[in-house]
Amino acid sequence: MYRFCWILSCLVLFLAVGSQGADSTLTRSDIQAQGKNLFRALSNSNCKIDCSRKKYRPVCGSDGVTYKHRCELKRAKRCDKKKVKVKRKGPCSPTEVVQSSSDCVRERNEALEIARRPTFGVYIPECNTDGTYAGRQCHVTSGFCWCATPDGKPIEGTPVRGKDPSCGGTKKRRQTRKRNRGKGKGKGKGKSKKKKRRKNCKTADKEKFNQNIVQVFTDEYKRAVVDPLALTPDKNKTLAQKVIEWKFDQLDKNKDEILKRRETRTIKRMVRKLIQPKACARMFLEYCDSDGDRMIKKKEWTYCLNTNASSNPSKKIEELDVKRKSCLEERASSLSAQSADPNGGIYIPQCTSDDKYSIVQCHKYCWCADPETGLPLKGIKAILKSNGYPNCNITAERPMPGCPFIKKARFLTSLLNMFVAEMQNDSTASHSFTDNKGLDFENGARWKFKDLDKNNNMNLDRREVKQFRKLIPRQKDTRKCSRTFLRYCDQNTNKKISLDEWLSCTKLSDFGLIVSESPRRTGKNPLRILKAKLT
Repeated sequence: MYRFCWILSCLVLFLAVGSQGADSTLTRSDIQAQGKNLFRALSNSNCKIDCSRKKYRPVCGSDGVTYKHRCELKRAKRCDKKKVKVKRKGPCSPTEVVQSSSDCVRERNEALEIARRPTFGVYIPECNTDGTYAGRQCHVTSGFCWCATPDGKPIEGTPVRGKDPSCGGTKKRRQTRKRNRGKGKGKGKGKSKKKKRRKNCKTADKEKFNQNIVQVFTDEYKRAVVDPLALTPDKNKTLAQKVIEWKFDQLDKNKDEILKRRETRTIKRMVRKLIQPKACARMFLEYCDSDGDRMIKKKEWTYCLNTNASSNPSKKIEELDVKRKSCLEERASSLSAQSADPNGGIYIPQCTSDDKYSIVQCHKYCWCADPETGLPLKGIKAILKSNGYPNCNITAERPMPGCPFIKKARFLTSLLNMFVAEMQNDSTASHSFTDNKGLDFENGARWKFKDLDKNNNMNLDRREVKQFRKLIPRQKDTRKCSRTFLRYCDQNTNKKISLDEWLSCTKLSDFGLIVSESPRRTGKNPLRILKAKLT
């Protein structure tokens, strides 16, 4: 329609210019202006909103444009499909025009509009007075902050969590020099070879590494210690524990119970050269420094070299340092706080007779909780208290590596919508659509499995999913979900995906998201209150 209008306006303009004669010539700008007016008149003829009789009462729109009256703004919204609303009465000021036309302000307004809905994890950018992006940007939900350029691009190497990034000019210049230096190295050398990916230090490797390094320390201990009683384990400590503590004391030159970087230089070189596996030897000191302060305390050293390395040492240290309150203690503390502030919206946990948390906890919303810690269980959605209680007996959603629950929901929704659309376009498929979105998704998943299963053996092998891998939706924020989806579906890792595995990995019901049933939440989030009290 628009193309037809444009052609028609060009023909009318051509005839008008021809009728002017040779004496009266039109400039290019005059021709363009007349063409725009004709095109606008033709496109406006299709709009049913008539503003010709309205009085001049200017209003400032959210896009920084001054409209003659509300009717003209309504016309722009309906007919021109502009996302605009009345900002205030009267014409817009020059600063409002500059700000509203900037990408930052536009993105911020869109994010604020989304945040008003029950949406989790929305990033709202910060803008300067001139409409450019602020130098420091933060994502409130994740706690990360980073430095940004005036056009909103994050600066590499600046994201930090829980503290303000250093957004001075020196770091930017340093990064620019690094990139330029890297570009210069590859010139004139043809195609550069791909670097081999370094092997990670897995749990089994860590156990083997700890055994090897403790054995080296034990040999040193036997040579250094003269007392034969010191070489035998006692009731309180094993020989390995004695050796680990002895080595720490030997490295701790100033006896301050802390190993600093200059005290660990020698052992760092020795470990890298002699101890296997190499993947763990490279990260030895970083692994021991669980709190990341570049100093290794005796407690960190002991847990780091524990020969049973099945769990993360930082978690063990946290378990020792932080003693959780029992459910009854937490309840008594909450009741006393509520008596002091009745209108404070204090969360009061529900406890069982054996001093454990009830499986269902409520505070405007109801959710499933861990009986030992009281923390919410991942994989089971919370619902409004007025709508009943959640089903806490279902199995929690299996996590997808590199794809958090919120991104997994977004990825699966787009994937299942694609299945349903393909099934709808397939004339040979016998299907019926219902108002139940979950049932349509399941039918779409079944149809897609049958479509991919060329040999009808009820299993999808590598050859059958090879083409499908290229068709998986690849949005920027769910890229890792796309890469790991097929491996995630193969639960028994036999390089084949059965129908049950396929339906399980594409199932969206009972998914682990906190979904609000009301258009807007009020008050404090009870899950955050609970987390703050228990940590």
